[in-house]
Amino acid sequence: MKNKKIIRNIAILCVIAIAAFGVYKLSVGKKKDISVRTSKADVKDLKSYLSTTGKVESANTKDYYTSQLKVTKIYVKVGDNVKKGDTLVSFDTSDLDSAIKQAQISYNNAQLQYNDLISKKGTIDNNIKQLDDTIKQLEGKTDAASAQALALAKLNRNQLIPISDTQIKQAQSAVDLAKIQLDSAKNKVSTMGGSIVADFNGTVTALNLSEGSVGNPTIKALTLQDLSDLKIKISLNKNDSSKVAVNSKVVIHGPEGDVPGVVSFIDPAAKQDTSNPLAAGEVSLGGEIKPTEDIKGLKVEFDVDVDILLGEKSGALSVPAEALKSAKGNKYYVYVVNNGVVKEVEVKVGLQTESDAEILLGLNAGDEVILNPNENITNGTKVTVSS
Repeated sequence: MKNKKIIRNIAILCVIAIAAFGVYKLSVGKKKDISVRTSKADVKDLKSYLSTTGKVESANTKDYYTSQLKVTKIYVKVGDNVKKGDTLVSFDTSDLDSAIKQAQISYNNAQLQYNDLISKKGTIDNNIKQLDDTIKQLEGKTDAASAQALALAKLNRNQLIPISDTQIKQAQSAVDLAKIQLDSAKNKVSTMGGSIVADFNGTVTALNLSEGSVGNPTIKALTLQDLSDLKIKISLNKNDSSKVAVNSKVVIHGPEGDVPGVVSFIDPAAKQDTSNPLAAGEVSLGGEIKPTEDIKGLKVEFDVDVDILLGEKSGALSVPAEALKSAKGNKYYVYVVNNGVVKEVEVKVGLQTESDAEILLGLNAGDEVILNPNENITNGTKVTVSS
């Protein structure tokens, strides 16, 4: 009885196992296909931009410095608009004027001394020649009168000392030195100036002087900027610098709307960024953007967002960027769905934007490609397209 009970239990377990296996086979046979989202390859116009931030600056700006001169009058304040040629600040140049007068006197005296020395040299040289001729004529005569005249001529000749070339050179050097000192004194007035005069139409944006004070040559006395003529300074990293060129089109996102511009200048060499402690050691290439239309609302020293056009293509066959899958060797693949079955296709990619990628080879318009393909998507995978 006991053996029959055991056999009966084993039989029941076998039936259960067979039934379970059947259910498993049935469930595998009915496994759902992978659900995917797709998009169709389409022909459209593409534009690729580099989005970055630049700093607004005046295209025409000048910092004025002064020497240690007393400020007598300040004619402007920060924010004033001035015209080219306007006097902005005047200084007391009385000390400089005195220095010029003293240098002029020294030069005149040196020139007079030189001229006098040249005149004396001519007189002495002429007298020496005449006495030498007289001595030569008298030396052949033996009468008493001639002997007395010869002795007198020799006495006078010996008393004459000619002026040497060295003395002439020394006098000329004194004239040259006095002239240098005079020119230097005049140049101080010219360079230090009795005033600061505007070199162009603009706005006073900084003023570090006060009436009665003495200028400091190490500190900017005044800054003048043309706020109607602006530019935008940008920095490009190593990767972006190879994509941007002079005359590249730009969209400037101003506070009062977008304004077109153009890349007007790119530095010939990259520089290390020393202005930002957080970016110490980073190397970038500087550039400038020039608005091609009037731009309102921009302030010097403020940041502004810009989009630099890197490339554009009309009528490009493209797919969403999220359909691409990259591989080693700079290869790209997409997964095309045809009748619910996946096919891996290698494609050649052209212009890429933030949202789309141009397909040069590998696809036709209307081909349905999977978006964001995961690791389960391979050749031959059956899928269902979700709406």
